[in-house]
Amino acid sequence: MHDLTETEAKSEGEPPKSAKYWHNQIDAALKREDKWRKRAHKVVCRYMDEGESADDSEERGRRINILWSNTEVLKSVLFEQLGSPDVRRRFPQPGKGNKIARNAALVLERALEASNDCDEESEDEIQDAVTDYLLTARGQVWVEYEAEIIEDQSGQQKVGQQTVNIVQVSYDDWTHGPGKKWSQVPWVGRMHLFTKDDWKVQFPDVDPDQLKIPFNFVLKEGEKRTDEEGASDFKRAKVWEIWDKVSKTRIYIADGHQ
Repeated sequence: MHDLTETEAKSEGEPPKSAKYWHNQIDAALKREDKWRKRAHKVVCRYMDEGESADDSEERGRRINILWSNTEVLKSVLFEQLGSPDVRRRFPQPGKGNKIARNAALVLERALEASNDCDEESEDEIQDAVTDYLLTARGQVWVEYEAEIIEDQSGQQKVGQQTVNIVQVSYDDWTHGPGKKWSQVPWVGRMHLFTKDDWKVQFPDVDPDQLKIPFNFVLKEGEKRTDEEGASDFKRAKVWEIWDKVSKTRIYIADGHQ
């Protein structure tokens, strides 16, 4: 999938939908998952030992969190570390061509091994996704591509440093469109919490104040803070990133903005 302009999307045979349409889709998906999300939250609280009696020291001293210990055992069974790359020639042939293909496979395999060694955070991200999977039956990771755009001496733009990151998406920050099986799901979406600085990095050419983007989501740490106590430091804009399979577009919509 890739970003398309409106003209390009129409040439694909499917014009982009309005923000109102996507707000309705997100609301419907969250409503469909409401019962499951509440149950999942209770399971996660039990795993974190944050139940109703979590503040009772005497009760905590007599209780063993079996869910935590069982989950940790299963995590080690399901995932320990990134696997070792194994690149092979699909159709080996004798002669000089075989040697060239063998060397190419060896170069690719060593490049992948070096990439794994440099990407230490991916294992932690996958571990977090496995934890979500065991507790809530939804473990989600996204592959993010980032490229640095630089200008040469002639003023032409070129792609500089390129990175591919594996990022875990929390079970309650992800949803999808309706479908009885995966091939029928028309879109998927993940939720971001952007500060104004995050917004400027993601959308450098879009002024959030001009669009009147509401930064009205307050993190739990800032719920009881006053303006004098830095309440604004804990405010975020809730932005959904949607990948639409029908129009082959990536769409961003902010809660409270039409």
